[in-house]
Amino acid sequence: MERGVILSKFIAGILIFIMLNGSTALFSQITIGSSHEPNVGSLLDLKEHLADSDNTTASRGLLLPRVALKKLEGNLSETLGVIDSYSNIDHTGLIVYNITDPECPLFMSGIYVWDGSSWQILGRENLKDNFSYIENTDGTGVVTDYEGHSYTTKRFMGTLTDGTIYNKVWTTQNLRSLKDKDGQWIECPDGLYFNQGYNNTAGVLGVNVVTEIPNEVIGDYINAGVAISGQSYDDFIDNFGLLYTVDQGTKACPKGWHMPTYNEWKDLLDMMGGTTAALEPIKANAGKVYGYVEGGSYTWGKANNTPNGFNAIPAGYVEVTSRKPLNFGRTAGFHGVGAVVNIHYGGFTYIGFTNSNNASMRYSVRCVMD
Repeated sequence: MERGVILSKFIAGILIFIMLNGSTALFSQITIGSSHEPNVGSLLDLKEHLADSDNTTASRGLLLPRVALKKLEGNLSETLGVIDSYSNIDHTGLIVYNITDPECPLFMSGIYVWDGSSWQILGRENLKDNFSYIENTDGTGVVTDYEGHSYTTKRFMGTLTDGTIYNKVWTTQNLRSLKDKDGQWIECPDGLYFNQGYNNTAGVLGVNVVTEIPNEVIGDYINAGVAISGQSYDDFIDNFGLLYTVDQGTKACPKGWHMPTYNEWKDLLDMMGGTTAALEPIKANAGKVYGYVEGGSYTWGKANNTPNGFNAIPAGYVEVTSRKPLNFGRTAGFHGVGAVVNIHYGGFTYIGFTNSNNASMRYSVRCVMD
C-alpha cells in the first residue's frame, strides 16, 4: 500500500468493513470499538466503554497513518511522495503522523494536518523562533538559536598588530543547530549530520538519536582513565557540538550572527597575540585528558594556562571520503568562510585557506555577531 495512504481512505475502509460484517442499521453517527451509542456531537466516536469516573472511554488509541513527508507545502501528492494526483482543497483536514529519518530529519516528527496548501504541525510550541541575545557588563553573554539551544558568548577586545582596535562578539561554544535562522531544517547533502561518537561496528552515528552512547564509543575523560558513563547523545552534543560542512555551517548560525570569514579568524588570533601565543589560552579544560578515536589518550593543553574565554575543545573532525571521525581528543577544528582553523593538543595553531577538500570536511563551527 502506498506510504501516502490518507485518513479519509482509512476511515472509509473501516466503514466498509462494518457493512461487510453484518451491520444492518447505519446511522449518520457511528461508534467504533464498542456497541455503545455515539455521543450526540460526534460523527465518529471511538470508545471501548462508557465514560468512567476518570472520564476515560478507552485504553487504546487511534493509530494514524505514518508517512515520510517530502515537503511541507505545494502539491499534496508531491509532499507525500506519491505518483497519484490528490486534490489539495478536497483533502483539507487530512491528518497524518510524519516519520523523520533520525540521521537527517527534513521536518520535525509529529502529527500534521493539511490546510489545503501546506502541512501544519499540531501541538508543538517549539516551532516558534526562540532567538534571543543577552550581554553582561563584563562582555560575556548568551545567544539562543531558533531551536532554543543556548550558547555562551564573549566580546573580544584588543589591538591588532597594525594598530586597529578589535571589538567583536563570538560564540564560545560549538554550534549544535539543526535548523537555520528561519527555522528550516539544514539539508545534509550526503544523508548524515555528523556526530563525533564512533564505534567499530556502526561507524559515524547520526545525531538526532536520544540514547546512551555505547561503552565502546570514545568519550570525554575527566582524568586519565576515568570516562564519563551513561552520557546520552544529547549530552555529548551539548559538550562538543555538531560537525558541519562549510555549506551547512553558513546556514546554522543564529539570526544576527554568521560563520566567521578568513579575515575574522585571522584578526581574532592576531588580537590574541598570534597563533603561538594563543595556542594555550584559547583552550578550555586545560590539562584534561581525552580519549582518541584511533587509540590512546592525550592531555588537552597545559593545566596552568590562563584561558582567554574562547573555550576551544578537541571535538576532532570527520574525513570526507571515509566519513570517519578523526583526532577526537587531539584537535579542535573550525570552519570559516574561506578558512579552516586547527588547534592541536600540544603543538600548533594553524589557519589556512579552505580548498575543495576541507570545504566538505566536517568541522566544528563558531559564530560571530553581525
